[in-house]
Amino acid sequence: MVWDLGFNITYNKNTITNLTVVPNDTSYIGFPSGGIAGGIGGQFIFINAVGGPKNTFYLYRQVYNASGGPIEGVFSDKNGDGIINQKDQYKSKAADPDVFLGFSTNLSYKKWNAGFVLRSSLGNYVYNNTYSQTGTLNQILGNAVLYNGSTNYLVTRFKGGNVQQLLSDYYVQNASFLRMDNLNVGYNAGKILHTKTILRLNASVQNVFVITKYNGLDPEIAAGTGNTPGIDNNLYPRPRTFSLGVNLDF
Repeated sequence: MVWDLGFNITYNKNTITNLTVVPNDTSYIGFPSGGIAGGIGGQFIFINAVGGPKNTFYLYRQVYNASGGPIEGVFSDKNGDGIINQKDQYKSKAADPDVFLGFSTNLSYKKWNAGFVLRSSLGNYVYNNTYSQTGTLNQILGNAVLYNGSTNYLVTRFKGGNVQQLLSDYYVQNASFLRMDNLNVGYNAGKILHTKTILRLNASVQNVFVITKYNGLDPEIAAGTGNTPGIDNNLYPRPRTFSLGVNLDF
């Protein structure tokens, strides 16, 4: 029997040290990034500021009712001036993970072999732009035709309309995950039909499972296809693929 194991861990941390010509210019709050869909004009959810990590969420703090449900259009007056504006936005979680983990194993025993690969990302957060853009009644009924709406409307009961809820931290979710990328099993049947031909059989599955608290389709947001890491903007789900193989070695 042969058993191979592999494991790796990576700690990820970054801090912005300077952004201006004049070092340590405290008057410069930072530059926004991370455009989202559904807003009127440019809407950005990240701030890149000295002293913090890149792509830090910069949003309004959502206010909740006694039952724990978000109240539409009601945010915390951070500076206590009685007005909700950009001065009430605050720096919260970062999109990038704190830790990456990887684990792989392969076991061979007599004519059998099997193995799998696991990956994990811890401490990363995602803004669910699918929920924020389509999780309102106005998205479904506010036009001459019916549009698709997110099931999140059944949770929040937000009406939408002129109320801009897009910059609420309600839509930022913990996207830490454990994913099994692949699983494979093989069998070496040996020589067949009294010849030197060797028959090998194998079966594999790609994207076996993912364990996460994130409510969207996939907590792992890659760049491209209309998405920015940390922003889930109508992400296309990755498929689960099953494969069977028959190999003949002459």
